[in-house]
Amino acid sequence: DEVHKYPDWSREIKNIYDLMPNLKMLFTGSSILELQRSNADLSRRVLNYYLPELSFREFLGIKYGLKLPKYTLEEVLANHVKIAKDLKTKLENPLFFFKEYLKSGAYPFFKETNLVDIRLKQTVNLIIDTDIPNAIPVEFSTLSQLKKLLYIIAQSVPFKPNITKLAEQVGTTRPKLYEMLKMLEAAKLIYGLYHSSTNITVLNKPEKIFLHNTNLLYVFSENQPEIGTIRETFFINMLESSGHKVNYTKKGDFTINNKWTFEVGGRNKTQKQISGVSNAFLALDEIEYGHGNSVPLWLLGFMY
Repeated sequence: DEVHKYPDWSREIKNIYDLMPNLKMLFTGSSILELQRSNADLSRRVLNYYLPELSFREFLGIKYGLKLPKYTLEEVLANHVKIAKDLKTKLENPLFFFKEYLKSGAYPFFKETNLVDIRLKQTVNLIIDTDIPNAIPVEFSTLSQLKKLLYIIAQSVPFKPNITKLAEQVGTTRPKLYEMLKMLEAAKLIYGLYHSSTNITVLNKPEKIFLHNTNLLYVFSENQPEIGTIRETFFINMLESSGHKVNYTKKGDFTINNKWTFEVGGRNKTQKQISGVSNAFLALDEIEYGHGNSVPLWLLGFMY
């Protein structure tokens, strides 16, 4: 466990693998940046498994002992009414648990303490102060700038970046700011939303920037996070973590795998924004059951 803290760990695992081919090894680490850096040494020898934040389903399993099935996105879209009814037999009030998950259920800190927000802040500081400089050569001043950048984004998510203005606020250059955004993305602290036609490089600007999950929203927003931002952040987090490609679109909120279009909102959201769009759906909060192309938002937390 925490293999990335061991000096030359990737080289030693490579040597063990080559010298003892019958030995089965499982190793884990919490620094995604450091593990990504090992890919060159271990790419032909190791199967990587990325463990994302807890899904709504996993949260219910860990905290309340509820063993609930998972569903593919295709299954949810085709049979969401039946799936919701089936889940309701075991989950009497999904919206009550859903609100709890949005605030403090993305990480299993709730198993250790009631002070989830403090624990999460400590973890984010550890990522920026320790994990990033161990994986990427950065100046000490860059670490404080990263924290400032994360704070600025948190106060106005979904953030539509003006790179020149943002660089001035953080106290850095435009090229350096692009690098810093990529660092925060790689560390799974933010999510950059790009147009589907965008060829993502270091110098590509995302259309919008979100914090990576709703728990980060609650911890780093000075005021109560906007409900619309909470819903959209949950949607992106669940879709991306279950292996889907989420992109920006001008009609609707998001496109998924260049195949489906989604508009995310509350129970009174209408079809207006997706009118005339094929394979379009509403992902609605504050409803237990959906109908037609209107899918309960909480149900998208059962895809892993």
